[in-house]
Amino acid sequence: MPSQGRANAYGLQLNGRAPDEVAPKVARAINDNGLELFSLHTEQRDLETVFAEITAGSEMQEVAHV
Repeated sequence: MPSQGRANAYGLQLNGRAPDEVAPKVARAINDNGLELFSLHTEQRDLETVFAEITAGSEMQEVAHV
């Protein structure tokens, strides 16, 4: 089924598991359910990135309540 220009991004917490262990299982589950997988990659987030995400989320909530 073509995605017609739509794309979604999802994240998984591996809880100590190796990405090489989890990736094939995730890809298989996606394909077994008739979905298309275009890429699968690991992402490292440092404390600075997490803080920026939290701060940006707080600012957006403040704007929504104004």
